[in-house]
Amino acid sequence: MDFTTDITAFQASHPFVHEKVDGVEFRYILCGDGDKTITLLTGGMGIAELNFSFIQQLESSYRVLAFDYPMGKDTNNELVDSVYAFLKSLKIRKTILVGESYGGYLAQMIARKYPDIVEGMCLFSTAGLNGKTIDSLKKKYSGIARPALWALGHVPYNWLKPLLVKVSLKKVKDVTEEEYRYMEDFFIWAFKDYTGQFDVHMTSLLIDIMNQKPCRKEEFDFLKGRVMLALPGDDESFTLEMQKDLIFLFDEPYVVEHVTGGHLAPILQTTAYVKEIRSFVEERL
Repeated sequence: MDFTTDITAFQASHPFVHEKVDGVEFRYILCGDGDKTITLLTGGMGIAELNFSFIQQLESSYRVLAFDYPMGKDTNNELVDSVYAFLKSLKIRKTILVGESYGGYLAQMIARKYPDIVEGMCLFSTAGLNGKTIDSLKKKYSGIARPALWALGHVPYNWLKPLLVKVSLKKVKDVTEEEYRYMEDFFIWAFKDYTGQFDVHMTSLLIDIMNQKPCRKEEFDFLKGRVMLALPGDDESFTLEMQKDLIFLFDEPYVVEHVTGGHLAPILQTTAYVKEIRSFVEERL
């Protein structure tokens, strides 16, 4: 179990390409083979490669699309429109959105605005984009959001990287020593070429979640029985109440039970998550 070896091999065998759509450049990979297309929506770092293990394990049965969140779209409404235009440019008529953390929020926003392109959703380690969750986020983050953006724009980013790795590792829980080293390498790699400019971009998108219009249950009626949820009960980023609100947003969702491992569980438990995705797609889609 060695992250550096794994990601190096993946990059050698899975080159990314670039395409300009809606005035911004998408860096992406579209691979695999199958009748259904899965679109992976990565978390708050915005880097598609962080889902490399999902790509490798899904591409034998599905077409798999993964992309970085492009610079130049710093509000979620803009990003949603650009992602839709991007999917259309790739001639993707229908897709299954698989989103974790921030990607789960993005999936809800895409499905609400562009239901015509969404065949189903799999959401991990995330929360519902409803009124109570948005109010909770405002109470927790509104006072620190702007100072955080200021710091990212004024403090030399190389000074911040060791601190950001350390903070990220606090979310790693109940793991072996080998798994902890894997996650340490994971974050060191993720921040190695990460820039302050891109962090400002992603932080702006995260802050903008607080400005979103709350989702309503009826907006997802078209996804009855077509949503899978895997929500770790020990997720330190989203409370059980937030998770219950997410479940309530959908009619007859498939809820994976007894999920543990904290917010980062999808990274270390990818094989188990992929097994659930396959079962869900085969049985419900």
